[in-house]
Amino acid sequence: MRPVDEEPPLPRRGRGLDPDGRPPYSLPSRSYYDPAAHRREMSAIFEHAWLYAGARCPPRAGRLRVEVGGREVTLEYGENGALRGRDRERDAAVAVEAFCGLLFVNLDAGAAPLHEAVEEAEAEIRAAAPRLDALHLAHRRHYELRANWKNVVDNYSECYHCPVAHRGFIDGHSQVATYSITIHPGYHHHSSAAKRRGDAGAAAGPSPKALGGWYLWPSTALEVYPTGIVSVLAVVPRAPEHSTLIIEWHCARERPTPAELAVIEFLHDTVRSEDFAIVESVQRGLRSRSFERGPLMVDAERSSMSEHAVQDFQARVLHACERVR
Repeated sequence: MRPVDEEPPLPRRGRGLDPDGRPPYSLPSRSYYDPAAHRREMSAIFEHAWLYAGARCPPRAGRLRVEVGGREVTLEYGENGALRGRDRERDAAVAVEAFCGLLFVNLDAGAAPLHEAVEEAEAEIRAAAPRLDALHLAHRRHYELRANWKNVVDNYSECYHCPVAHRGFIDGHSQVATYSITIHPGYHHHSSAAKRRGDAGAAAGPSPKALGGWYLWPSTALEVYPTGIVSVLAVVPRAPEHSTLIIEWHCARERPTPAELAVIEFLHDTVRSEDFAIVESVQRGLRSRSFERGPLMVDAERSSMSEHAVQDFQARVLHACERVR
């Protein structure tokens, strides 16, 4: 048996990967609980990626302390409204950038600009939420999950579990057969048609257009709902089997309306809690001695039953960790 502090093996390009560098099998189960794998990912991924730092404050002279990837970062507003950032632990400069009016920080001051990878995503989000810049951070919750951060992202990156795990959401809100995930260089775009008022089992309320979500590598997602409210989800790795999930809701007013609060409570009390139970159950199963990895289910149509987004995410993890070997 491999010592617990020894890094689990990862497939290399040309050995266990397809010609495009994508894994046909899931990541080694040990990478979801092994301390060495966790340290490697913190160094290879979270010290070089754009991470969500919070809603943008009005430009002003002064300082703002935020947590980014488990590290404390100080953001300084200059007199001209320009933002600078410093990692307090290393006393080093960090990169700061706004995306959709939200702040993102990269602990690597020399990282490629965020907008180069997600410019198309911003256009898509702004088309879905035209009043985005006028929204206020109205609600925020933290959840402590007994699961590896990759487990949380894997769960977000497919919806074949939705018809079984999220019956209330599927029956009342979403046409799961229309669910699709498209892969782009810097993000994944999730979309599905929402049930119209009058559809069998549809929830009461105005006829919605569509449900949209945008996953940004490595650990952030933005969701736009038909009512115009925007949700931000950020996964913060704490330990190999411990993650914090931060969920924010941005609404037209500083406090959610009763209708908006009903949507928030429904999603927290049903969909989110159902997902939490799944990822924590999967995390326990990953320690089974009878399982190391399994095939990824990817179909040519990239249907709602496909794991192509999981495959793309896991390929990004593999290639990032390869670069620091």
